[in-house]
Amino acid sequence: MTQLSPTQKQQGVLAYSSGNHAHAIALCGKLLGIPTTIIMPSDSPPVKQAATKGYGAEIILYDCGHWFRWIRKAECFHKYGLEGITN
Repeated sequence: MTQLSPTQKQQGVLAYSSGNHAHAIALCGKLLGIPTTIIMPSDSPPVKQAATKGYGAEIILYDCGHWFRWIRKAECFHKYGLEGITN
């Protein structure tokens, strides 16, 4: 995230994760002043959702029984104009 351009940093970062990756992206964003949005499965543990929010990320939940994970992600990229960091 340190290598993003100033414009990209201002736009923020979008990632998909249900836990550890979400925490890392959210914390990195907090330390670098970069807004972060994390797409998480709706059944991810509440403690992981709370920790991700605690690091300053916006969370978008999705129904993990739904097969459109990547379609939802693409919609968010388009809506928010975000850079993606995937795992």
